[in-house]
Amino acid sequence: MLFRSQLAYFTICWRFWRGTLGQRITHLEVVSVTGGKAISLMDAIVRWAVLQGPFAAVTIAPQGVRLFLLLAAISWTIFLFYSTKNNAETRGLHDRVAGSRVSLEL
Repeated sequence: MLFRSQLAYFTICWRFWRGTLGQRITHLEVVSVTGGKAISLMDAIVRWAVLQGPFAAVTIAPQGVRLFLLLAAISWTIFLFYSTKNNAETRGLHDRVAGSRVSLEL
């Protein structure tokens, strides 16, 4: 299933390489707020669930509710952008829940 491969890609990249391919190319890394180390596998799963979970639900939902879920997922993404922009540390809800932050690679 698509959502399983997406879950695996993001969580493995965040856990072992501190970022996805795109994040690494742009010199961004996802690290733990405490200590700046790579986030744990469970934190990566939680971060993915908050960040991408609604879109994953669209891929497995019955045809009749996909449009509703897609609109909800888009609204959720807008909220995450808002929560990131309006946080003093520029940590969105997904980062605060997972105990992570995105920073420039040193």
